Amino acid sequence: MENTFFHRRLRGATLIELILCMTVLLILLSCLWAVPRADSELELAHRDMDALAEWLEAAVVRADRWRMDFYLSAILSTDPAQRHKLTLQWISRRKSIPVVKETFNSAETVRWKFQSSARNFNYSWSAHTVSPAFVLSVQSSDARCREEKITVSVRGLITRSCSCRQQ
Repeated sequence: MENTFFHRRLRGATLIELILCMTVLLILLSCLWAVPRADSELELAHRDMDALAEWLEAAVVRADRWRMDFYLSAILSTDPAQRHKLTLQWISRRKSIPVVKETFNSAETVRWKFQSSARNFNYSWSAHTVSPAFVLSVQSSDARCREEKITVSVRGLITRSCSCRQQ
């Protein structure tokens, strides 16, 4: 009599069993990715200043390409519920082109601070100048966030500086 225990054929998992295991694993992984993480004030300020620098650089490039000046004004509300914003208004010398406004809103908890008292700025594409030059920084309770700055020189050069490190 032969011992069938040792000669029994080993079978692998069926296709349905593999698909079920993969489905369960994917559902568990999707639950991990769906958990929202709280951004720190430093991360929000860093992201906000990066986006603002890109927006300003794009406006300067478009002004040079379209040969149009623009007027930039800052609205810094003292109400914590309202976001700070920059409004860009294109200035057209031709009557046929309508006036277009663009707005950049800060992140919910990010507050801006100008190092000068000016809140209105002009960009001239023909001279490639910003009048007056300005420095925009983050106003924060976290000392590390205060080093987030955007400097716009008179010559229209936009410089983004950050000497903060996340810990």
